[in-house]
Order: sequence, then structure tokens, then C-alpha cells
Amino acid sequence: MLDYPLQEGRFLEFCQRARRKQGECVLIIDEINRANLSRVFGELMYLLEYRDQEVPLAGGGILSIPNNVRIIGTMNTADRSIALMDHALRRRFAFLPLRPNYEILRRVREGIYCRMALLIMN
Repeated sequence: MLDYPLQEGRFLEFCQRARRKQGECVLIIDEINRANLSRVFGELMYLLEYRDQEVPLAGGGILSIPNNVRIIGTMNTADRSIALMDHALRRRFAFLPLRPNYEILRRVREGIYCRMALLIMN
């Protein structure tokens, strides 16, 4: 007989650890738009909008998001899959553009930061 035992997911574990900590706990999901978001988030989609609620999990138990949990999802705006993002997800996240700081890139190119790093390491 084939058996697939249920295991707690990483986000559930993250929330349990966050409850024991003070200060903000940040979960970063890189290139969030490349994932199958309904499979990644599941019951969590509801909780992203209604953080003060609890949701019964399909495998038993209850999931709630502690107030100190923050979720950051990064995405590349050049990727066409952004246009296909679910509107439900758009409602639950704020979209903040982050532009490159060309002054830092110029300094790296000139080797200024490399010299500083060598000084700090010595």
C-alpha cells in the first residue's frame, strides 16, 4: 500500500517560530510570479487578506499568521508572466518598484567598493 504521510510545511513552521520571537520576521520569496501561486499558497491566500482569522488546514490543525510576519515577493518586471498574475494576489500585496542605484554600480566598476572590502577584511 502506497502511503504519503502529511508533513508540516515550511510556512507553518515559519509562523510557529515567529510566534516565539519579538520583532518582525520576514519571509522572502524570490521571483514569486514564476510559481503556481494557488499551489504555493493554498489556504494561505485567504489569510493574506484576513490576517486576524484562522483557517482549518486540510491535513488537520489550524493556520494563522502572526502579526509580526511580513512576506516579500520579488519579481522581474521584464518577465511576461507578471501580466498573468492572479488579481487575488494583486489585492494582497503592495507593488513597490525598486530601481538600480547607478552611483553604486559606477563605484563597483571603478573598484572603490573592492578596495573598501579589502581594508575591512585586513
